[in-house]
Amino acid sequence: MKSLVRFFVKTGGALPDSRESGAISLAETLIALSIGIVVLVVWTQSRLNQMEVDNARNAGQAIATYARAAATWLAKNPPTANGIYTVTDLQDCSDPNKQQFLSCTFGPATPIPYARTDSGNAITYGDLEVDVSITPTGSLGIIDYGVFRSGRDDNNDGLPDSRPDLAAAAFQTATEQTGAGVFDFFELVFAQPDPAAVILDPNNPSYDQSEVDNLARLQARVGSKATSDAPYLRLDGSNKMSGTLNFENGMQVKMDADKLVVQGPGDVAIQTTTGNLVVAGQVDSNGLQVSSAEIKQLRVDQPDGVSGVGFARLNQAPDIVRIDGELNTVSVRVTANEVKIRNNAQSTTSNRQEIHKNLTDLVDLSGKVSTNTRAIASNRGKIRKNTTDIANLPQNTETIEACTPSRASVISGNPGTLRCSGSCTDCGYWTGTSKTFSYKSRNLETLKCDSHTIKIYSDCCFVKTGDCHRYCGPYSQRHAC
Repeated sequence: MKSLVRFFVKTGGALPDSRESGAISLAETLIALSIGIVVLVVWTQSRLNQMEVDNARNAGQAIATYARAAATWLAKNPPTANGIYTVTDLQDCSDPNKQQFLSCTFGPATPIPYARTDSGNAITYGDLEVDVSITPTGSLGIIDYGVFRSGRDDNNDGLPDSRPDLAAAAFQTATEQTGAGVFDFFELVFAQPDPAAVILDPNNPSYDQSEVDNLARLQARVGSKATSDAPYLRLDGSNKMSGTLNFENGMQVKMDADKLVVQGPGDVAIQTTTGNLVVAGQVDSNGLQVSSAEIKQLRVDQPDGVSGVGFARLNQAPDIVRIDGELNTVSVRVTANEVKIRNNAQSTTSNRQEIHKNLTDLVDLSGKVSTNTRAIASNRGKIRKNTTDIANLPQNTETIEACTPSRASVISGNPGTLRCSGSCTDCGYWTGTSKTFSYKSRNLETLKCDSHTIKIYSDCCFVKTGDCHRYCGPYSQRHAC
């Protein structure tokens, strides 16, 4: 190093020989410091990169821990309906007797390094959601771990830049902890399945920042439908059914001691094309309904015998009782009708006498009608004479004077009030500006028009005396004291 410095100084010829020794020492020191700084910067940057990778691996472990807990929960205690579920469904640390699918050493505040929400907030276990879909073919849960971000904001969107490299480190660590069993199975994927299709040039018109961010967004798939080729039975983790099968429609298949119980709101149908339903033991049921049945031997132990639509016609005792009752009713009705017939015969005789009397009255009435007809003809002549006399009456040419203007038209045509008054009278009096108007009305005795006057106030004032003051204003603006 010193020889290189001496060569540089000598060939440069910038310093005289008398100062050569001092100049060489200073140059050597500066170069050595520069090289040291460069080495320190390189080492520091390498150390920072290693720390970022280590933190990303820690994020991968946190992702794997949460995904395994969600997979175990879906396998052993699946929900009965679609929904969004959180860390509180995976653990209940307030009850030591409950099964904890996620260890209580973790909690809602457990962080996932570099993982951030779409708004840029750091993601913890409390922010994660398991979006569960339950179908007859299995369950599926999707967990979104957000976008891995760190460092600068080159695109000026207010968020640290997305870091696909850190997401890849977390992905590698998490997938290494994926097991081959339903209790710890999950599938980790990137939100962007085809990185080659993403346009990375911001100047390209088709550039989409969300697609770039999806290169750093990790998601987990858990449940029986997370993959299509899982080679194991997805019930309770073994080939022994010790739990309950819950279906989306509310049906359940469960064990009850040594019995298998099927219960739910609907029917349980067994349909075969050629086979039969064979029961080795007895069929125990509160009620049995069939459309048709072929029974080789029928035995009924109930005291009341056989009942039902198919057997009702074999028991005629109810019909006999019914017929006897109907015969008694008919006999009573016949007796009652005979009494009514005798009564009707008497009524018929009385009606005949009444009809004979009505015929006599009708003949008499016919004579009265003839008399009335002659009287009507005589009245017609009198009516014609009266009509002629009315037509010859002299015409009245006298005109009736119209009484105008009326009091109502004067009041409606002159806004104001007919009197000035108010609730305040203890320290003054009301007055105002008024105008007198004339109007006419009909005298009911002479039928002539009589003249009258009316006073209408256009404004009102309240005049206070003593210590009071005078307040005046238009009538429409006056108000109480």
